[in-house]
Amino acid sequence: MKKSLPILIIVTLLFVVAAWFSVNQRAAETVVEKAPLFPELAGEIQDVVRVELKTAEYSAILVAKDGQWVLENRGGYPALFNRIKPLVLSLSKLEVHEAKTANPELFSRLGIEDITVDKAKSKQINLLDAKGNSLASLIVGKERINRSDGSIDSLYVRKSEEAQSYLVKGELMFSADPSDWLENSLINLSSERLQSITIEHGESETVRAIRDDKGAEDYQIQNLPEGFKVKSQTTVNSLAAAVEELHFDDVNNVSDFKWPTESLTTTYQTFDGLLVRIKSSLYKDKTWASFSFEFTGEENSTAEQKDAGKIELTVKKQAELLNAKTKNWIYALPAYKAKMMTRKLDDLIIAEGAKVPVEEKMDSAGIPTNLPPGITPEMLKKLIPAGVVPQ
Repeated sequence: MKKSLPILIIVTLLFVVAAWFSVNQRAAETVVEKAPLFPELAGEIQDVVRVELKTAEYSAILVAKDGQWVLENRGGYPALFNRIKPLVLSLSKLEVHEAKTANPELFSRLGIEDITVDKAKSKQINLLDAKGNSLASLIVGKERINRSDGSIDSLYVRKSEEAQSYLVKGELMFSADPSDWLENSLINLSSERLQSITIEHGESETVRAIRDDKGAEDYQIQNLPEGFKVKSQTTVNSLAAAVEELHFDDVNNVSDFKWPTESLTTTYQTFDGLLVRIKSSLYKDKTWASFSFEFTGEENSTAEQKDAGKIELTVKKQAELLNAKTKNWIYALPAYKAKMMTRKLDDLIIAEGAKVPVEEKMDSAGIPTNLPPGITPEMLKKLIPAGVVPQ
């Protein structure tokens, strides 16, 4: 009995020490008075002229210039300005709910480590005024899920120059990938409008497909070599789909781009007199392209108007607007679109008597229509650029 007494005392002391340690640990993560994380920011929103969004992998630098927002690290290309103000407002509305750890060794648990740390998962947002003064700088970490309804109503953050971290109420959704801040629509020419497609592979070969009139369903390959036939009419017709709902993946100022030695030119001619000339080249595993437009028809011809209520647009004016939009820029195109506009003759023809591959039913973009249940053409199109769908 006497021997067990010291043991009991030691155990009791251990419980006391553990309780003391637990209380002091919680003291560092105490509930604080609810207040805006950046109290002055609400009154300084109009002063924000530069927004820097960064992760370990990406960086998007948005700058207000000459009355519009542009991406500084994409040659000054126009940015989606309607997303910028809501982002700044969301930042100004973040409300401190609870103080958390100030120990750098624990930052990675909350996802609030510096973005320079190896394999960092954090995001950083910096707001600056015209003089370069910082209005807010925040490292954004993990979101916390509300256990009652599964919603996300708070997140872990840390001011960039401080060790103290917080759990804050509110949302702060943003991407540091520059491509997510671009209006990436290029052109949309209906394949029904196109008369001919010409693909010039330097001096080596020229592919030309043409329709005699708008009512013709199929494009015909010109100068078909003797002893050869079209391999797949669907593939030939899909050449026209390259400029239908054409978007880009990335962009830069043409003055900052040095063209590789090898390039090709693809030309699209419409029945109503619009000529589209696209110069493209493969660079660092991406197809980059520049665009030029020319009016070759009659003065009174009008571009197709599919949306009711729009002002009638002449083809000449359409060419002018498209030139103004694209003349200073070079665009990285989706792989499946680039493939359509850079086809070689070998892709389109086959020797007479040779076995023709079984042709799948496809839409104008070369997407099979007889898809398995639950798989949509849109889902498949997203997979094509990544090379998932075999051709």
